[in-house]
Amino acid sequence: MHIPDGFLSLPVAAVLWLLAALAVGVALRRQRAVLGDQQAPLMGVLAACIFAGQMLNFAVAGGTSGHLMGAALATILVGPWAAILLLACVVGAQALLFQDGGLLALGANVFNMGVIGALSAGAVYGLVRRVGGGRRGALLLGGLLSGWVSIVVSALAVALELALSGTTTASLALPAMAGVHALIGIGEGLITMGALAVVYAARRDLLIADAKPRLADRAALIIGLLLAVGLAVMSPLASADPDGLEAVAASLGFHEQARPSALQVFGDYAIPGIADGGLSTVLAGALGAAAAAGLAYLLLRRRPSGEGSRAPARGLAHDLDPYLPGDSPVHRLDARVKLAGAMAFILCVAVLPSGAWPASLALLSGVLFIIALSAIGLRVALRRSALALPFALAAAPLLFIGGAPGVALPEPLAGVVISLPGLTRFASIALKSWTSALMAITLASVTPFPEILRALRALHVPRQLVSVFGLMWRYLFVLVDEAQRMMVARAARSGISPEGGRPGGGGLLWRARVTGAMAGSLFLRAIERGDRIYLAMAARGYDGEIRAFPPSRVPGWQLGALAFVLVGLIGLAVLAIR
Repeated sequence: MHIPDGFLSLPVAAVLWLLAALAVGVALRRQRAVLGDQQAPLMGVLAACIFAGQMLNFAVAGGTSGHLMGAALATILVGPWAAILLLACVVGAQALLFQDGGLLALGANVFNMGVIGALSAGAVYGLVRRVGGGRRGALLLGGLLSGWVSIVVSALAVALELALSGTTTASLALPAMAGVHALIGIGEGLITMGALAVVYAARRDLLIADAKPRLADRAALIIGLLLAVGLAVMSPLASADPDGLEAVAASLGFHEQARPSALQVFGDYAIPGIADGGLSTVLAGALGAAAAAGLAYLLLRRRPSGEGSRAPARGLAHDLDPYLPGDSPVHRLDARVKLAGAMAFILCVAVLPSGAWPASLALLSGVLFIIALSAIGLRVALRRSALALPFALAAAPLLFIGGAPGVALPEPLAGVVISLPGLTRFASIALKSWTSALMAITLASVTPFPEILRALRALHVPRQLVSVFGLMWRYLFVLVDEAQRMMVARAARSGISPEGGRPGGGGLLWRARVTGAMAGSLFLRAIERGDRIYLAMAARGYDGEIRAFPPSRVPGWQLGALAFVLVGLIGLAVLAIR
């Protein structure tokens, strides 16, 4: 059911990207209220098993194959919100590492398999549980029905998206997708029911709240890891028949619209340089399962509150300080890693050519995912990113000077022609400015500014420049406080005029004159205070160097993750430029 690029129109893909990002953000907030840090390893193992299980296609009627989706199983074991995050990790790893599903269609795949699959499975399983209680038969029946429903409802969503994109008609897509995936859903339901039977025997506490587990946590995790490895080893035995969506696309004649992914890493689950196809598939499956497990563990890991938990690094320096204290995975990264990654990301955004929409949307989705992972709030990030608006508006003249072809505007703007190439360049600049601003805002929101300064020095930025940044940052708060005091003083000396109820002192011209005088006075005070500060610091031997304890070593896994991100950004930029 992985939709490739080319099947969906750009507006439909963009809307589904937005819906998927919002759903993942909500899931991140909701799951923290129900999952503890001790359950994070279970999430990782479950993600690995689902990834490996999705590689095992099983044959159904008519030369078609299907595979486990896993939304129902994950929803039953850990709840719908954590299931959405697990499926997002699995589908994301499949698209980014193995090109299983397109980058433009990644939002649609997360929405269909993760969001719709988990929510529909949760609704059906909850209904069966309310009717049948906690009896073993009710649990297994709920797994069977929820697995079947999750597949069919997700397939119907794909059919509607294809129809909205103009790829095919709803009258053709709906019955074709429903018919094929009704059979695949039987396999999904049976696999889910069998997995629940094993879980009921070994870890009944995952299904019934007051039950006692028969296996310890460590034993269950070891068995889960062995199961994931076993599924990866069996992956070469998977059916080679086309899956449900591929079969429907071939029968309805739109299979040729599929486009290869713009990012090529380990396409078709093959490791370059390994001649043995079976071994290459097994290693690719193990690598993908490990990536999905690691991502799910980091995403769902939550440190317990109370004794032993880590407090925020520092409080706010000022009301204007953009740093938002937290304990998310992004907050816990080393400042040097965050700074280097953000700088590389913004550089990659800057070098993208105009019209490189797949790469631009991929980078935008990446920063939205980081925002969701950091839990700073999408609303906060969007509100702060409004500072990119003036830069986008500065490129507005490109709309009229880009050359032919163009579109003439109607009355009352008759005679004004908008150039289509200019529109493409303007939209590219606006998107790149917004994406870069979101990344910079995220960096400032999850990293205290003193740590950013120390990271700059660790990256060998000249100390004079770092010193200027630090003094500017601290002095900005002083100037803001000074301006606020001047505004309060002016308001205290400007009462309400008894005639006409106008503010005292006159109209607009008077206000402009007073505002200009305040700005001039503030400027003079700033110059005078800056001179005194410089003389005082020079008298004390300040040389511009930040004095701090020697920095700790960056953890190896963070360096590895940074290297992976840098290679991905370089590859994405090269592919977009070519």
